[in-house]
Amino acid sequence: PVDLDIPLAEPARAEKSEYFEVASGDDGEDRAILTVGRIICSFEEKEKLLAAKVLCNALADTNEAPPCRALLSSGLGEDLSLYISDGIAQAAVMLQVRNMKDADSEKVIALIRDTARSLIDGGLDRRALEASINRLSFRLRTTPEPQGLYRANSVYNSWLYGGDPMLYLVNDSSVTELRKMLDTNAYEELLAEMLLDDKVAILHMIPSATLGEEKRAAESARLARELEAMSEADKEELRARNAALTLWQQTPDSPEQLATLPSLPLSEIGEMPEITKTIEEEISGAKLLYHPVKTDGVTYISLYFSLCDLTLDELSRLALLPALFGELPTKNYGVADLQREIKTYIGSISYDLGVHSREGENEKCTPCLTVRLSVLDENVSRAIELAKEVLLHTDLRQKDAIREIVLQEDEYAKQEAVMSGHSLAASAVGAHFSARGAVNEALRGYSSICVLRAIAKNFDKEIDGLCDLLCRAQSSALRRNRLTVSLTAS
Repeated sequence: PVDLDIPLAEPARAEKSEYFEVASGDDGEDRAILTVGRIICSFEEKEKLLAAKVLCNALADTNEAPPCRALLSSGLGEDLSLYISDGIAQAAVMLQVRNMKDADSEKVIALIRDTARSLIDGGLDRRALEASINRLSFRLRTTPEPQGLYRANSVYNSWLYGGDPMLYLVNDSSVTELRKMLDTNAYEELLAEMLLDDKVAILHMIPSATLGEEKRAAESARLARELEAMSEADKEELRARNAALTLWQQTPDSPEQLATLPSLPLSEIGEMPEITKTIEEEISGAKLLYHPVKTDGVTYISLYFSLCDLTLDELSRLALLPALFGELPTKNYGVADLQREIKTYIGSISYDLGVHSREGENEKCTPCLTVRLSVLDENVSRAIELAKEVLLHTDLRQKDAIREIVLQEDEYAKQEAVMSGHSLAASAVGAHFSARGAVNEALRGYSSICVLRAIAKNFDKEIDGLCDLLCRAQSSALRRNRLTVSLTAS
């Protein structure tokens, strides 16, 4: 027997400030981060939890969503995210605003709440909510590989807390309930609970150019005090323990120790790997690679457009392109309408710049713009129409909108550099050994971060040349004779 009586917390008001380090010489005045969080439901309230996710997607998935547009237009902050922290006994809604002045925190909270009240009073856009429900439904239906592992993990969303292990495995009835809620005021009531209730935890993250040096000085002083207090015998003991640890780490395991590791016999698996036959064709000048696989009513499409005629510097600048697709108006759609149509008919769509090469080929590679779609079989035609609309007809001269996206991407790049500095180092080293390594570094390495930083800092000077490059790539690269299509479907 296990005691599963976990006491649940009640929403309460709390506020705290913490400091984080920025580079010396960076005043950090506009680098503050404001996070507002609130308990929204327990793990048992599955429909409420999913409805909150639908609201977060509808209200903060694009810069043109009302709260995001209100913040960006006000100039009080550069980026807003709204998400649910779940997989725990009590889920919380989290609102985060980045790159703002901490002194403007009350203004930011008031602006978000005023926007929420306006949406509640006027009624939320049902088409936008339905599109977000469609997107959520698709994700619940298409478990990624390894499916067994993902499903096993989802069991713990309820089972860990004494709930029904099946609760987060069976979703059809929950999605039906989300659709029924469209005919009531349930979403407006939930939004009021999420953003208007005053029982919230508020965290101010304030930049400091001196914090790092202060912490390093304090740590050095602590070490000096501890070392001074140690006798020579204490120091010798530490040396001996370190030597013993090093010896243990470097001593190979004995055959007897290795034999204790559990293993599966080869008889547990087939002698031959499963091979998926690829059918190669050429259609209207484009190469098609068709992979017939049982996909349970979902079609997977990948489009690869060759970018072989661009320099490394141009590729670094073009690395911004994937972030613009779907976030700018097109010939036939505004951003909000485009996003709604995509969520309604496309389960998932992503854009990326990558690089491919043949195994063992170091002198040549193919940089590509890659577009990946996952879509229900019955929506394939509409999905392809929307993908063509985004790729061929996005207005890449929307300078004000591009400025907002550049600032956001610059911030994401900073975060990524802090978390994955080792990857940047590996990419820089790899650039010296192959064409693929050089292109990969230009697209997503330190060079790319520096180019993005320069565009963000000198936007008015850089934007015309950037727009020219984006439009040139759009008109010259997005053609059938540069296209390879990978299609996986039943």
